[in-house]
Amino acid sequence: MLRFKKTYQAPLDSGKAILGRTLPSLLDEKYNCSNDRAFNQWREAGWQSLSNDALRNGVEEVALGLLDLPLEKGDRVALLMHSDVNFCLVDLGCLLANLINVPIDLSQTIENIVFAIQHSEAKVLVVSNLDLLSQIAPYLRGVSTLKTAIVAEVSADWQQIKAQLTLCQFNHHKDEDPATVGLFLPKFLIQTKHEKTPPEVPSCLQVFSLEEIRVKGLAQHSQAKKQELQSALATEVATIIYIPEPSGRLQGVTLTHENLSFNALAEFTGLPDLKLGAEEVVLSFLPLTHVFARTLLYGHINYGHSIYFTNPNRVIKHLQEVQPTLFATVPLLLEKVYSQILEESGKHTKRSPKISSFDPPHSPLAKGEEEEKAGGREGLKSIENSAKPMLLDAGLGTLL
Repeated sequence: MLRFKKTYQAPLDSGKAILGRTLPSLLDEKYNCSNDRAFNQWREAGWQSLSNDALRNGVEEVALGLLDLPLEKGDRVALLMHSDVNFCLVDLGCLLANLINVPIDLSQTIENIVFAIQHSEAKVLVVSNLDLLSQIAPYLRGVSTLKTAIVAEVSADWQQIKAQLTLCQFNHHKDEDPATVGLFLPKFLIQTKHEKTPPEVPSCLQVFSLEEIRVKGLAQHSQAKKQELQSALATEVATIIYIPEPSGRLQGVTLTHENLSFNALAEFTGLPDLKLGAEEVVLSFLPLTHVFARTLLYGHINYGHSIYFTNPNRVIKHLQEVQPTLFATVPLLLEKVYSQILEESGKHTKRSPKISSFDPPHSPLAKGEEEEKAGGREGLKSIENSAKPMLLDAGLGTLL
């Protein structure tokens, strides 16, 4: 059970104001902490780990592979991805290549997803798996700028599937209304909706696996090419985030490298007693398409922390298994945990509108200590997202 006897609320002037940093530079620094278990992804067979050095090499391969498609500085890459290690690779790969990425919330309707791809004039769409591609592909014919799709995870028979993809032609329209239909998201991400039938993709769309992009990048790898990747400026646009207006229509917001790096560094320098490297263990389940979780991710990368990626369906189980020292959450999950505690203790009382043990602080940053330390780890530090939006202090984002 997680019970916080003390809550740390960051004062308004906490954290250092550090400007001029690009997001890939945070990975370069990592406080010189080599961590063999920096990135950990839950799979059916268990946790798969990646060192921060291996991720850095992968990011370079993705960056050079994307530029070899070819793409140019400022081109947009849409990300329709789960919040996992592959998202980190593609996100940072785009940023290192001086491309602008467009992460799209998987819970949006098909109409909104297509709108974000089209409105951002994305040339590339990266999806987590073939299942997501099969769901979105029938609606992509009208996106004239889109030339390439990249699939992050493919099966062993990928080349056979890819050959079938190139033969697919559209001879019918989907019956569903894209304004009302959304993506099928399995309760557990190892499940898929379309396991047997290869996706039908527009004949003008080239399809690659992420591994093929990395192979392209590795073939381009040289010291001169690596130097070219360092040309991004902190004041240049890094990402476009689409947020829904009250009407439901999406509004695009551009954020620079500095918008995000400033907040990441200010947040982490404002947390007292925060350690470097593998001494801090992070359990991440919030969507990286949202700026709160994504900004924290950049901070963890900079500090060289061990990050474990899970999903909302497994987060409570993995809290006990991973025993994180840092945990970013939202009040809804804390209320769910509290309700389960009451249920397990047999106290089937009507839930109070105010839960004293888990009241969210007024600041989006909070640090607590466990009343009882589990497994020898130090007390859990909770970073909570309040209802208030995060302020982008280093210059506000620009509406498109």
